[in-house]
Amino acid sequence: MYDSYLPFLRTLCSLRWLATAGQAAAILFASVVLGMQLELLPLWAGVIALALFNAAVQWRLGHGGGGNPTPVTAFGHILVDITVLTWMVGFSGGIANPFGSLFLILIALAAVALPLGWSFAVASAAVLGYVLSAALGLPLPSADLSPTALQRWGTAINFLLSSVVVLVFSTHLAQSLRAREAELGALRERFTRNEGIVALATHAASVAHELN
Repeated sequence: MYDSYLPFLRTLCSLRWLATAGQAAAILFASVVLGMQLELLPLWAGVIALALFNAAVQWRLGHGGGGNPTPVTAFGHILVDITVLTWMVGFSGGIANPFGSLFLILIALAAVALPLGWSFAVASAAVLGYVLSAALGLPLPSADLSPTALQRWGTAINFLLSSVVVLVFSTHLAQSLRAREAELGALRERFTRNEGIVALATHAASVAHELN
């Protein structure tokens, strides 16, 4: 769990750019290559909204406007991701969309980085988003591929994307932990050195007292 949520927000920014690029590529592939009659306007609106939000967050973090983020801030950022994912999945097949399992990735990120209460809040929001996309989502349009082949390819691509997300997040988390361990080691070394200096000063004062 993070002592400071600033590295976590930066990691979310990196993952969000990956998600934005992946969503744009998926829309183009499905509509152009597979010939699926998707609702392109709401889908591109979701991609643009997520990109603009991420650009604003990255600018704020890069210019020192992030301050000292709290779990509430991190929860709000993940809530935006859940909302956009619900929107995207709802307009591209609902529960039939294999990318609906990406809700689990958001729950996993929250479970690793946030306190228990906020992790449950993220899980509840993700479940609600999945239920809404399943209940209100548009049916998956037909494509040049058979439904079975389309499901297989979607599942394979989703697995690849999830693997990349987990790899990126794990790498960032490991780097943060190594940096914190290095900082703690430096603090311990400084404390030990200061203890030695204090002990030497105390001994010198004692010797001076005896000499007097």
